[in-house]
Amino acid sequence: MYDLIPYIYKKHYLKDQKVARWYFNKLDHLRRADLLLSISESSGREAIEFLGFSNDDVVNISAACDNKFRPLSVNDLDYTYLSQVYGITRPFVMYAGDIDERKNVDGLLRAYARLPSALRETHCIVMVGRELEKQRDRFMRTAQEAGLRKDEVIFTGYVSDDDLVSLYNLCALFVFPSWHEGFGLPVLEAMACGRAVIAANSSSLPEVVGRKDALFTPRDDTALAEKMAEVLSNPQFRQELERHGLEQAKKFSWDATARRAWHALEALHSRHQARKTLWVSQQPTRRPRLAFVSPLPPERSRIADYSAELLPELARHYDITIIAAQDRVDVPWVQANVSVRDVAWLRAHAHRFDRVLYHFGNSVSHAHMFDLLA
Repeated sequence: MYDLIPYIYKKHYLKDQKVARWYFNKLDHLRRADLLLSISESSGREAIEFLGFSNDDVVNISAACDNKFRPLSVNDLDYTYLSQVYGITRPFVMYAGDIDERKNVDGLLRAYARLPSALRETHCIVMVGRELEKQRDRFMRTAQEAGLRKDEVIFTGYVSDDDLVSLYNLCALFVFPSWHEGFGLPVLEAMACGRAVIAANSSSLPEVVGRKDALFTPRDDTALAEKMAEVLSNPQFRQELERHGLEQAKKFSWDATARRAWHALEALHSRHQARKTLWVSQQPTRRPRLAFVSPLPPERSRIADYSAELLPELARHYDITIIAAQDRVDVPWVQANVSVRDVAWLRAHAHRFDRVLYHFGNSVSHAHMFDLLA
């Protein structure tokens, strides 16, 4: 269970109907899982809040980064190479990651422009990543509109793993301003390299950072600028964050993640054995077949909207066919997961179903259901 970001921000990520159908089909399988292994407490809470899982069915196994992310000695760092390849000639603030709207790259650039002039004269901001380079012109417009000069912002484009480790080790500060993450791997990578790290106070990032005074409100450019300035202008605070980062990073390892996963699987197996003993004769060999009779969006009935919300939950327990008296159904989950049939089809095939459920409301959209019910 990495995250439910596309589901939580449907209007942004699921505008394309083909993508939405694919995603909702995956969610339908996910809802019937016996156990979810989440990569953070935050992503686990998403499954509980948005998909209706119980606390017992979600286990946080956390995540980790590769061992290559570590502090490097001065002899291991080639300053001349990095200067020649990336044009970095002074201390720098670093961001590495993608360019989704939630990553808040524009907010980071606006906030950097608000730093005191003395800090801007002695530093630059380095944006690491292939997608950032592809959108360089767009982000440079944001930067220049905020008052930054071209020489204050460096886009590296793609960097090798070795160069990424070197850049982490050399940065004066690593900033991760994302609104929403499943885990936030770049934050852990930078801390494992012994760097001062600040990040947004949202979703999983506080778990990874592990220190309140290293967090900021991501949608507040002023708050982000003030936190950057605090670290860059206060060597003692920056060194505290560097020491903290190294210790915090030790709490995350693939060995620990594997142990948590193994224990969760053993516990699930024990629960299954207990259930098998208790109700071996009651175990269904398949989900019962359910005919669900109701209008659905875009029909103008409140029941249509309620049914769209109810169906994914019913699908945990039933193999559903929808019976609707309308030309089309505009619900991505329905389009991805179930068949829609008309009333005549149900009259001919009702014997196939174990259950028939009628969802009634007080509108003309339900008029056909009375004769059918009789």
